[in-house]
Amino acid sequence: MFTTIVVGVDGTARSEHAARVAANIAQKYGASLILVYAYDPVPRYLGTNLYEEAVARAIAHGEEVLEQTVSHLPRSVRAEQELLEGPPAMAILKVVEARQANLVVIGSRGLGEIAALALGSVGHKLIQQSPVPVLIVKKAEPEGA
Repeated sequence: MFTTIVVGVDGTARSEHAARVAANIAQKYGASLILVYAYDPVPRYLGTNLYEEAVARAIAHGEEVLEQTVSHLPRSVRAEQELLEGPPAMAILKVVEARQANLVVIGSRGLGEIAALALGSVGHKLIQQSPVPVLIVKKAEPEGA
């Protein structure tokens, strides 16, 4: 049913839990798993040195988040990693299209409906624009689970 699963991660407990849920689904279906981390675009008006430093910091943080997420997945699951610049929803959708994914998994931010609509949450954008099903994982596992 699922062959390629894209997971949006951001370093929070909710996104790590969503990645574990996606890993379980991937194991069940023999699907490939792709973790996506997107960092905010760095303004180019900072000047070359500051711009390059800010991009390097953003990339280093993204790599750290991706590696940390992988470390919390079952060892039997191989997860590819994508680190992209831009809004998270757009980055996830680019990977879905490029990799011909058929499921997106993300963690919930826990906002109410009105707050999520006002903020234009990643989940809301994905639900509206994704050509494939979107699974929003609502709660992280309790401590010790």
